[in-house]
Amino acid sequence: MTLPDQAERLKSLNPKSSYIVQAPAGSGKTGILVQRILSLLAYATRPESILAITFTRKASEEMHHRIQKALQLKDYTNEFEHQTYQLAQQALKQHPHLSSDQIHIMTFDALCQKMSNLKHDSCTLHTFPEHLYQDAAEHFLNTPPPNIDTSLKILMHYLDGHHPKILNFMVSLLKQRDQWMPWMMCRSPHQQSQTHAIQTLQAEHANIILDQLTNAQKDDWVDVLHYITPFRALKGIHALANQLHVKGIDQIDLLIFSAEIFLTQSGTWRSKLDARQGFEAASNHRNIEDKARATAYKEKATNLIKDISQNPVIKEHLNIIRLLDLSKMHPEHNSIIEALTACLPHLAAYFSMTLKQHQRHDFLEANLNVIEQLENPETAHQSTLEQAEGIEHILIDEAQDTSLTQYRLLCALTQSWGNCGRTLFIVGDPMQSIYRFRQAQVSLFESIKKNGVNQIKPTPLKLTSNFRSSKDIVDYSNKVFSKVFPKQVDLSLGAITHHPSKSTRSIHNPIEHHWIEDGTPSEQAQWIAQHLQSKHQNPKPYHCAILLRSRRHSKIIIEALHQAKINHQTEAIEPLNQTQHIIDLIALTQAISDPDNTQQWLAALRAPWFGFTLVELKALRHAPNILEGLNQYANSNNISSKRHLLISKLLTDSIQKLPYQGIDKIIRDLWINLGGEKTLSNPHQMIDVEHYFKRLKELLEHIGWPSISNLDHWMSDLHGTSHTRYNSSEHTCTIMTIHKSKGLEFDHVYLPFLDQPPSPQSEQLLWWHHTLNAHNQPICLLAPCSPIQGKNPITQYLKVLEKQKNFYEAQRLLYVATTRSKQGLHLVGSIQKNAQPEFPKSPLGQIWPTLSSEEQCTQTKPCPNASNQSETLNPFQIKRATTLPNKICTLSEWTLPNIQYKNTFKWRQTYGELAHAVLEQYAGSIKSTQKLTEYAQHWIEEHNISNTQHSKLIYQIKQLLKSTQRSSILNWILQSHQEARSEYAIHHQGQAMRIDRTFVEDKVRWVIDYKTSPCPKHLSPHCWSNILKKQHQRQLEAYGAYFKERKPDQPIRLGIFNITHSTWIHWKY
Repeated sequence: MTLPDQAERLKSLNPKSSYIVQAPAGSGKTGILVQRILSLLAYATRPESILAITFTRKASEEMHHRIQKALQLKDYTNEFEHQTYQLAQQALKQHPHLSSDQIHIMTFDALCQKMSNLKHDSCTLHTFPEHLYQDAAEHFLNTPPPNIDTSLKILMHYLDGHHPKILNFMVSLLKQRDQWMPWMMCRSPHQQSQTHAIQTLQAEHANIILDQLTNAQKDDWVDVLHYITPFRALKGIHALANQLHVKGIDQIDLLIFSAEIFLTQSGTWRSKLDARQGFEAASNHRNIEDKARATAYKEKATNLIKDISQNPVIKEHLNIIRLLDLSKMHPEHNSIIEALTACLPHLAAYFSMTLKQHQRHDFLEANLNVIEQLENPETAHQSTLEQAEGIEHILIDEAQDTSLTQYRLLCALTQSWGNCGRTLFIVGDPMQSIYRFRQAQVSLFESIKKNGVNQIKPTPLKLTSNFRSSKDIVDYSNKVFSKVFPKQVDLSLGAITHHPSKSTRSIHNPIEHHWIEDGTPSEQAQWIAQHLQSKHQNPKPYHCAILLRSRRHSKIIIEALHQAKINHQTEAIEPLNQTQHIIDLIALTQAISDPDNTQQWLAALRAPWFGFTLVELKALRHAPNILEGLNQYANSNNISSKRHLLISKLLTDSIQKLPYQGIDKIIRDLWINLGGEKTLSNPHQMIDVEHYFKRLKELLEHIGWPSISNLDHWMSDLHGTSHTRYNSSEHTCTIMTIHKSKGLEFDHVYLPFLDQPPSPQSEQLLWWHHTLNAHNQPICLLAPCSPIQGKNPITQYLKVLEKQKNFYEAQRLLYVATTRSKQGLHLVGSIQKNAQPEFPKSPLGQIWPTLSSEEQCTQTKPCPNASNQSETLNPFQIKRATTLPNKICTLSEWTLPNIQYKNTFKWRQTYGELAHAVLEQYAGSIKSTQKLTEYAQHWIEEHNISNTQHSKLIYQIKQLLKSTQRSSILNWILQSHQEARSEYAIHHQGQAMRIDRTFVEDKVRWVIDYKTSPCPKHLSPHCWSNILKKQHQRQLEAYGAYFKERKPDQPIRLGIFNITHSTWIHWKY
């Protein structure tokens, strides 16, 4: 069979030319890379001159395996294998003793580690630098260099003295320092470079707008502006309007002015024009000709808006360009950027010092080290330059996920190449770029395709064949995403056009849409479970996947599969610190590290390897020392005395080893001796245990013995793999995130919760945007976080860009999910009765207009009683037995107890924290109920609140927002005042305190505390307010004393506002 892209595939094997290959999902990228490497091996004089870069170690291992398999190929069954066999034989003819190990196949990180000479230093690569970031940021804030004291104070004041917020910002910035460090180091030309960046971006957006307009639209636009400018009395617009047909910076003021005319403050097209936009009513003119002229121009402007509103790109970029109005820049913008420019290089230096103190380098440190050496060869290690010089052919897999740092490395490696027989081979698919959270920039792939890398100009190739999915799935993907994806490439926003594919498989499998009317997430999960049960009747084994956009939905799915008793496995879904076998190990580690802590011992002794009953635990609780208590049991005459003696001896021996042996080895040996392995329910839990001990060893190398506090936190980012089997069925179902599924394929794919909106943006201390100017040189625009009072248009501009980039990536994420399926695709979501999904707030809202009426009407009724199913089950916990076996042989033979523990939810405390956070946002710049609700949802997700309480919290917050709008007192408290602060952190008499709300009005300082405590039924709200005053008066008096020390003559009033009942009580300090 001749492939539709056969010519491109053959062309890519030319070892003398450079190519950039766009290879969509299922097109066989790895096979193309393997054949390209084989063709290079037949051409290159040294196998070591070939460098293949992958993005994961797993991909590197796979490519090594594929190449070695090709070199050992003796027979072939199809045309592709025949071609591979011929290429391998040619390579072996050039290099008779060839092995895949001679070829450098590695990740970017591994390459930088190899080239950075770290192996010659005392430092070793550290793969878990989270706590190092924390240490460096705390050290910087607590002991800053004297020369930046003023700059740090400016930042503190700008952020309202909120120390935890500043610390979190600093940690997040350290993780991304490769993105901002090059710009922060250029301190002297900073303001000039920022002005240049703004002007470049203005011109970029202006050119996009002008490209979208027809000549007739431009003529009408100019004509309308000529008419209205006399009424608006703006000088220079007459002359400027004539320049609309010419691209360049001259149109910026004109387009900003036009945006104010044609768009509302909320960013929508104006539906009505009046005198405020320069269109006076015809009735205001006495002259008949003036009346007719006013009517005609108003109609022309209205028709122009109607005409250009058909193109969403114009509105999008008009809205963006008016945010870049330099005249409206926040007055503190430059001073805050200058303060950040002064502070952040020192913060990065503190982090480097922290790494050296602990003899550690992280991957990013190694990457920056190599780039700096290659960009400055006069100061580089000779071995680094020799390694770079020895590279003659570079191949990059998954190039759509290249970051700016990796792009800089590629440029540095090829800066001296020229036309000397060296080649670059880049393979990727911009439609599958989904790793922005790892700093991937899809625009770099398009930039390389357009401009090349240094002197290398790779020839673009496009593949179209899809070997994975059935014809129906490929056709469906083409139909939907050709309409969902942007119509043109926009590098500034990360907008990528759709590239169609053609299936090589003639199998027909219709796509199934399951829209549950007014369905809840639980009902969607229940429907999937029922659907899988029906498919289990099929005798032919199959592998299906439930792909999630976020881990937060996993518990609902797992619970539904548990209830339906469906065999399933999870991949990187379950947090290890929420699985019982790891919870027990954490408790044991903390107990051994602190032998006098009875509470930790009782938690540890509940583990199945000890096998204690609740009666025994209760008796041990009263012992002065746990080990003494065990010895007492050993001396008693009962069936378990020998077991207690054995356990006591094992624990005592383990504790005695502490001074001279690592606790990771102590805990591992103890766990094995207790029979820990036999308590695991499946082999995959053993992998989790190995991950735990590996992390424990890393932690001990950093924080040292004996302090292992907050061990649960250090394990929170580890996720495990679990297998749950209820029967002997060969059908398998895997639950994983869409990101994790990249590169995989399944027989059937389920995509649930398509109606759920994405998480809202989180705030950060520094916003930035990288792009390339007309000369292909990188530029960067920086802006601080939003100010406490007022708005900064540059910050808003960068937030808009970030939101738009996330929006486009969400489209690509859905594309990746749909293209994982080989033969069955099931889309699941909820739709409101008699209403369409709202565009573009959810994936369902985006694809809805592309669906046929039949696909839209394929609605499934809610599953019976789905919403009444128990939501208290924690699928990440295992059940324990309350009784011991009658016969106790050895510790390793004890059976798993059957006790189930249920986590408690501190409802009132959590609601109080959330309410305070929402009111802080309300007092700032966010007034929209919808945005505040989205903020609350994001807060709940960040704090890992259970799904059981999620809806209750959101309901309470909506009620709070309603009462806020109705309460004149609360509105007055939250409105703008002099010196207004929310969640204001202070230090008074050695104590850290936080004031909910404080401000000055009529020269009086108000200090207000929010309370959420509900009023008891037997009391009136007024009585309850007085009780709250008595309970919290001392606390508020301390707040008042803080302000009194600073301004003794200023009157102070203290108040308590009960959010739950909208009651208000205040008194004089």
